[in-house]
Amino acid sequence: MCTVTWLQDARRYRVYFNRDERRTRSPAHPPSIRRHEGVDLLSPTDPDGGGSWMAANREGIAVCLLNYYEAAGDTPPPETLYRSRGGLVLDAAAGRFGSIPDPRPRDLEVFPPFHLMAFSPDGQVLRMTWDGRSLARSRLEDNDQPVTTSSFRTADVLASRASRFRAFREAAAMRDDAMHRAFHLSREGDDAFSVMMSRPDARTVSLTVVDVSPDKVHMTYFARGDDDTLMEPEEAELRRG
Repeated sequence: MCTVTWLQDARRYRVYFNRDERRTRSPAHPPSIRRHEGVDLLSPTDPDGGGSWMAANREGIAVCLLNYYEAAGDTPPPETLYRSRGGLVLDAAAGRFGSIPDPRPRDLEVFPPFHLMAFSPDGQVLRMTWDGRSLARSRLEDNDQPVTTSSFRTADVLASRASRFRAFREAAAMRDDAMHRAFHLSREGDDAFSVMMSRPDARTVSLTVVDVSPDKVHMTYFARGDDDTLMEPEEAELRRG
């Protein structure tokens, strides 16, 4: 239950991530510099698992993860698995699998299905999809946006969000930061289909934006309050190099 888009130009890129979670999930901690496997990373933290859904390193590699609900029915329930998917994000961003993450299938059997995305300053956008049995790799292009997932009426929700993204692009004077943020904050008639979604059991809990330029990695975190409005942004920065 998440949505990712990105914006690139010759000198920088931005990634926008709506995190959707169960209402029983603990509130996340905002972005900070943390050391993982000897590498400084910039990331928010999920206190329930200790991992994260997004992280970036000094080389300008950003990594994020979305659950792959369509394949989840073929795998053991999460409580039988002993490792959080959020740890994969930190491992990948720390370079455990190389500068662009490349996890091996034998490492992944303890995880439920997921999409792991990696962004690099040279414009590459890679997606690695683990379906519980095999790992597939693909390179994404601009027109593959948005990447989104949902545990509720999956096909309908994905089609609705893709259509909404196209509409935002067609209506915008230019493809810029304001357009992407407006898309990620958008709500429509059926909140379960919205990008900033809300259901009785789950809702969008935050918007995280990572901005990678030649000299720094900057992360802005917007938590969603109990009244469904966004709280004041919390920011952190990591110098590159």
